[in-house]
Amino acid sequence: MKKLTSFFIATLSVTFLFAQQPDKAEYRQPGANYYNDVIIPDINKNETPADVADKRTFKIDASAVKAPKDPAVYKQVWHNDPVSQGNTGTCWCFSTTSFFESEIKKASNIEIKLSEMYIVYWQYVERAKYFVAHRGDMYFGEGSETNGATWMIKDYGIVPYDIYKGKTSAASFYNHEKLLAEMDNYLKNVKATNNWNETEVVNTIKSILNYY
Repeated sequence: MKKLTSFFIATLSVTFLFAQQPDKAEYRQPGANYYNDVIIPDINKNETPADVADKRTFKIDASAVKAPKDPAVYKQVWHNDPVSQGNTGTCWCFSTTSFFESEIKKASNIEIKLSEMYIVYWQYVERAKYFVAHRGDMYFGEGSETNGATWMIKDYGIVPYDIYKGKTSAASFYNHEKLLAEMDNYLKNVKATNNWNETEVVNTIKSILNYY
């Protein structure tokens, strides 16, 4: 019993210790970084920028985090160079696609660059179907998980990046700001008017995706 009591006291002590050292976070004006210095200027050069007056983002202060800094000190497997997702919420797809590229190389010795946006395209189509089936009771916006990518590949296959790049703009980086806004506005109207015609909704979402 004494050993059990000592164990609980030690566990609570460790929990309390870590509770006193929370991560720090604060609201900041956008500062100097790759996203603000490279991606956004490239997007603005090719598209009309949105109004971002006094826009702030909530960011964690990672200055005290001891994270790996030099990839060269670790054993690596073959992989394509990292690709920026630009101004989108598709990191889930870029990371999963990179993993599959490495697995293809390991299994067949074929080096290939897969299309991330092909997967993203079909996930938005599937979300549109779900939106109709559940009468708009869902979150349609950006973000997903690894299993979202594998689900789309099972249902729709996958193509190389050279076959489907997933953008019509001359910008070097993806920007889904207008794409998401247009799809969101359309679906809000679908819900407001009770227009639950799946074929019509899916075809309209495809049309918006194809435009951008």
